[in-house]
Amino acid sequence: MTRKFFVIAGEESGDVVGADLIRAMKSRFPDCRINGIGGNAMLAAGLEDSLFPMSTLSVMGIVEILPRIPEFLKLINQTVAAIEGFAPDAVITIDSPDFCLRVQKSLKNRENQAKRIHYVAPTVWAWRAGRAKKIAQFLDGLMCLYPFEPPFFTREGLRAAFTGHPVLSSGILEARAADFLKHHGINPVEKPPIIGFLCGSRSRELDFSIPLYQKILTQLRQNFPGIIAVFPTLPRFGERLRREFDGGNVIVTHETGGAKFAAFKACDAAIAVSGTVALELAVAGVPHVLTYKMNGISWSIAKLIIHTKFAHLGNILLNNIGENGAVYQEFLQGQARADLILPALTQMLGNPQSQKEFADLSRQLIHLLRPPSPHPMIDFIESVILPPE
Repeated sequence: MTRKFFVIAGEESGDVVGADLIRAMKSRFPDCRINGIGGNAMLAAGLEDSLFPMSTLSVMGIVEILPRIPEFLKLINQTVAAIEGFAPDAVITIDSPDFCLRVQKSLKNRENQAKRIHYVAPTVWAWRAGRAKKIAQFLDGLMCLYPFEPPFFTREGLRAAFTGHPVLSSGILEARAADFLKHHGINPVEKPPIIGFLCGSRSRELDFSIPLYQKILTQLRQNFPGIIAVFPTLPRFGERLRREFDGGNVIVTHETGGAKFAAFKACDAAIAVSGTVALELAVAGVPHVLTYKMNGISWSIAKLIIHTKFAHLGNILLNNIGENGAVYQEFLQGQARADLILPALTQMLGNPQSQKEFADLSRQLIHLLRPPSPHPMIDFIESVILPPE
């Protein structure tokens, strides 16, 4: 029997996860067919075709999505129709809940026979706890990123499991700073301080982070002559960053996988826009701070509905096992200012004690995020959700 899967990802991070999943499916089910919505990584891994460009779904913020509601509803209907025409064994959606969960719910309402599986649990522990009960009514399975998440859903009758975090299989654990230094001709013995600037994966995040980072870098150059600024970014943002940060000792790179993480590990300190990249820096053991600023209306709404104390996933994970406070410094919204962030970064640069502290935290996070088996996602799909042949 030839298995058929429909896999949907809506953002760059989901595309990477989807590619890993597709490769696992191809290994477990060599003759399977996989359709869906994805980016270059999923297409390279074996996605037969993307129903429409994945970038169509990349929208951020509560306010920003409102004008696009009619378009989103049309895309949902188009996707559901494509799924029904393909008749897959399972529909696996990855993150992007505004779109993906609406597709899954529509399939349930239409009594479609495909198993409905979602990857990346809604953050019910942070806001809108009632979502656990709601999604249990139309999903067949949920794969969770964090070990503390499954109980929020299993008590609502939904099959849920911790399947590990993809950051650990991303190449970050094997990456070496020496590879980045060699590639860019930097002497590891006589190198000046290196600082990483992570600007975000969306245009609006660059609109916020670029002016802030310009102020920070200008001051750091006065305090640390010869400092090297590294900007790991997506290819579509490379030209903009080179233009905005022209001058000496600036490296803009859009390497992926191990090469990207080698750049991380070469940094003595870093600053990142909130998101998965902050967790990647934490797992890599890089001393860093987190910052974020959004539309004022979106921020006001977020403060009313979000109940977690922290934005950094490392803080959330470590506080869940007993830490009490922000292990990783956060500078959000009104605190996202150069004069507040500079002292923290200055303290980290060239500080062996800071390096040791962040390395110790990295080991704790790696332990927490390890998957329970070598192939947990495909095991969950095959053994628990999909019916036996």
